Amino acid sequence: MRWLYKLPLRLRSLFLKRRVERELSDELRLHFEKLFEEKIASGLNKEVARYAALRELGGEDQIKEECRDMRRVNYIENFIQDARYGARQLLRNPGFTAVAVLTLALGIGANTAIFSVVNAVVLRPLPYPQSDRLVWISEVIPELNAELAAGGDYVDWRDQNNTLERMTAYDPAVSFNLTGRGTPARIHAAGVSANFFLALGVDPQLGRSFTHEEDQPNGPHTVVLMQAFWQQYFGSDPQVLGKSVTLNSAPYTVVGVMPPSFRFPGDAGIQMLVPLQLNETGERWHEGAAGPRFVRIIGLMKPEVTIARAQADLDAIRKSAEASQMNNGEPSPGSGPGPGSATGRQSRQVMRSNGPSDTQLKVITLEEHLAGNLRPTMLTLLGVVGLVLLIACANVANLMLTRASSRTREVALRAALGAGRWRLIRQLLSESLILALAGGVAGLMLAAWGVRVMTRLMPASLGGSILNVAPVTLDAQVLLFTLAVSVVTGILFGLAPALAATRLNLSE
Repeated sequence: MRWLYKLPLRLRSLFLKRRVERELSDELRLHFEKLFEEKIASGLNKEVARYAALRELGGEDQIKEECRDMRRVNYIENFIQDARYGARQLLRNPGFTAVAVLTLALGIGANTAIFSVVNAVVLRPLPYPQSDRLVWISEVIPELNAELAAGGDYVDWRDQNNTLERMTAYDPAVSFNLTGRGTPARIHAAGVSANFFLALGVDPQLGRSFTHEEDQPNGPHTVVLMQAFWQQYFGSDPQVLGKSVTLNSAPYTVVGVMPPSFRFPGDAGIQMLVPLQLNETGERWHEGAAGPRFVRIIGLMKPEVTIARAQADLDAIRKSAEASQMNNGEPSPGSGPGPGSATGRQSRQVMRSNGPSDTQLKVITLEEHLAGNLRPTMLTLLGVVGLVLLIACANVANLMLTRASSRTREVALRAALGAGRWRLIRQLLSESLILALAGGVAGLMLAAWGVRVMTRLMPASLGGSILNVAPVTLDAQVLLFTLAVSVVTGILFGLAPALAATRLNLSE
């Protein structure tokens, strides 16, 4: 821990160099004057006393150099000197510098762009609290390559499961005709169950979420606005709560506004949320039309519950309901929910009448569902662009080797004046690092453009929907990755030319 006590002095020596050097000169002068006075007091004349004091004190420049070495900041000072000299050398060769920086920018930019997507898809969690416990629940029909979740199954699972802390359903395919606010528009909305906000762990920025009464058939018409819709149609009015929006010629009361950070699962085009309003048999009720409804289901697993256990629990409920239906036949219209009731049966019958009856229950993490095939694709692309960066390093290394051959006399002269091989390698590596950092800055600008293109062209079938929930940004992790790649790249393509250039026979 002794170095901590000397840290302020070392930092002072680094950032207040002129003042420290002036203080060192003053201290040496005082020490010399003291020795000079001692020699005069011993009986020597002034001229002899002066030379005697100088001999005892030693060389002033040597003493200053020793003091600088004791501060342990000379490595930083030398690197700054090397960087300045290297920058001057690169500016003297603008053609070589431009070609090298452009080559590195392409390799570093491609790596940064792909890593930005990998960071959003693989490394960064979904923007929901306890996102590691959120699961996606659906029934898969392999022959049709479809994933459907019947509203009746949702009711069965919600009421009978033992492994999920919460379960919520939503339908992202709701649309309305908006009138009464300028030009009529078609609005993309989503119907959500009342516990949707609680399951995801999000709260409206203004107002409240839906109540249980509002989520019932024939319930009050209420709406929660997304941030963009609130800004566009209400001008971010903080007094929007209680105002009405005319949707399909019916007034809907605004009860809440979502925060700007909220991302709807899998769909960035949602402009508002309305109550799902499923009845006890999982049928839909909307504008007087009733019938089977297919929904998306998200569950929040209880702590320490595995996905396999949750799937077994839900599958047992589903099989029990199907077995009860096979044994008891069709229920009476007024029967209540339960394994042998109408809950879920009508929806399943619709599924079977439209395709094969061989359905499979699927329970996966919400992140895995949204990512789809994007994760392995991006990891593969990251490996491919890594090879592209290695090719770029090899090309720049060849340019550096060619350039180093023209600097043989310069390197030999430095070595003859006393510079060690490691000192010469540091000088040449500093130029490589400057090139790499310049390529990194240019690559970062290319990556920002490349990320926008990738996110726009990424199909939802490949897993592009997760980019709507976890948008790609050039955050601190991406910047650190770019810096690390730039430094490693500079060492990779600069080390071999530096070693070759410093392998000299001075006698020749």
